[in-house]
Amino acid sequence: GVTVAFVAQLIAAAAGALPWVSDTRAGGTYFWDGAYCLAAYCSLAKVIITAVKYVPQAVHNCRRKSTIGWSICNVALDFTGGTFSFGQNFIQVANDGNWNHLFGNPGKLALSVLSIVFDILFFVQHFVLFRDRRDPALLQQRSEGGSTVVSLVDQA
Repeated sequence: GVTVAFVAQLIAAAAGALPWVSDTRAGGTYFWDGAYCLAAYCSLAKVIITAVKYVPQAVHNCRRKSTIGWSICNVALDFTGGTFSFGQNFIQVANDGNWNHLFGNPGKLALSVLSIVFDILFFVQHFVLFRDRRDPALLQQRSEGGSTVVSLVDQA
């Protein structure tokens, strides 16, 4: 259930006074008195929100068999960030010899792996599967004698 301590953490975090609560006495960065602290819940929420962001786009691309209407540059930037975040964990492990840097922050690890996996999927969709990138509805409109001038709004 919800404890008084958790409600106090939530209120303090909302006020900006206590955004990251951790106590290493419980055996790790993300544990506080035997339960996940607020930082872990926020991290989990970010991973869920990221999955909710990526899955519909991947499904939408597959249904349309097109990646028209969105920029691959943003995917490349996201892939770079995920790769650097994942790589930072290994640099810290190599520096300290402590694997807790990799597994001690499950939110960071999950977010970077999730980003990398979906970005690779989007690269494959954009450059391999749907490299033609033409919207089938627009092609049908053109073949039926529709206008050959198509605005960016029509492609989105």
